[in-house]
Amino acid sequence: MGWVAVAVAVWATVRADELPRHIVLLIGDGMGEGHVSAARAWLGRRLRFEDFPFSVALSTESAGGGITDSAAASTAMATGRRVANGTISRAIPGDGSDLLTLGERFHAAGRRVGLVTTSYLLDATPAAFASHATHRSDYTSIMNGYLAANGPRLLLGGGYGNWSTSALEQAGFTLATTPSNMWWAATSGVSRLAGLFGGGAIPYEYDGLNGFPGIEDMTRAALAYFGRTDEPTFLLIEGGRIDHAAHANDLPRCLGEVLAFERAVEAVLAWRGDRADVLVVVAADHETGGLRVIEDRGPGVLPAVSWSTTWHTAAPIRAYAVGAGADRLLGARHLTDVHGLLGDPAFPWPEIRGAVAEASSRVRVHWLAISGRVYGVEAATSGLARSWMLCGVVTTSQSGIQDLLVSFSDPPPSAFFFRVWQRTGDPDPP
Repeated sequence: MGWVAVAVAVWATVRADELPRHIVLLIGDGMGEGHVSAARAWLGRRLRFEDFPFSVALSTESAGGGITDSAAASTAMATGRRVANGTISRAIPGDGSDLLTLGERFHAAGRRVGLVTTSYLLDATPAAFASHATHRSDYTSIMNGYLAANGPRLLLGGGYGNWSTSALEQAGFTLATTPSNMWWAATSGVSRLAGLFGGGAIPYEYDGLNGFPGIEDMTRAALAYFGRTDEPTFLLIEGGRIDHAAHANDLPRCLGEVLAFERAVEAVLAWRGDRADVLVVVAADHETGGLRVIEDRGPGVLPAVSWSTTWHTAAPIRAYAVGAGADRLLGARHLTDVHGLLGDPAFPWPEIRGAVAEASSRVRVHWLAISGRVYGVEAATSGLARSWMLCGVVTTSQSGIQDLLVSFSDPPPSAFFFRVWQRTGDPDPP
């Protein structure tokens, strides 16, 4: 037969109204598979998000292929672009221009946006979803992004930084500094809510919260705030102190944060209930510490573990999804694809995964398909547009790898191309 050349053509019409009405992204900062395994050993059971119906491994490299930091990782998820470490949603490398964030995009589409973190609110992960800065230490630029008219409606987290009460009020925020203030504001119909707790990050769960709200409490308050109406929402919830404890190779505090993070996931799932218009995604931004479980010693006992570093590693992380459009996570391979999952209803775009010759004149074409979508498979003996011929149209009933057997005249051409397109609104492929 000779050889098979595979070409991919993407054909899709994106309609923003096809996105789930409510989107919740929970990020366990630094939470690699070892951290999840350690929590599983302590609990004696799987974590709730491990049983989500869809899960994939994601690579995390920042621009240039190096080990990422939280700024570049969160920018990848928030903008779909790989940037240099330390960068907050700006085109670096590149011209340094601001990259459109999910927070800004969702606000423009009429979706309310909220950011929750156990780190301080000016930290890199929440910042990348609503602000722009050449470096993550530029807290003034990050704060200005939050206070802008198109900034988040809700901010809950550690209060580190030079926050101005008058600037918050001018931007329409009601300030809360205690859990009781937070709950009053969340349930009383305020326009914008800023919960700034203490002068740093939220304390470790292991040490006791000592009057601070934990991640579960802040999550429930955020859901109550947004639950006053059924307007579309995007809520980011970060377990930021998982990373802090992992940098210190502190297993007890790290586990305490992972377990609290799971309780926040459970709160979101309880709020979701049986609604069909909610997408819940759980992911990490990178792995911290090179944590590995050596021995599971049973529930309630710290497992024996090893740490390989006090910094981040290049290990892939896992993402999990449940709810409306969760099967689209199957198309994700890198953190940048989280942006596609959350912001582009046409994601994942058609991608051929293989073309296998089964006989002298037949080739089986494999591609990732999403349930309910219509795909066309075309072949050509050259890459010129006029030479493409339709081989078949497939309507998929189940997400996963789809295949189609394509037959050629005998003798077949010595080389040919395939492409897959998906029907999402236009009558014909390009």
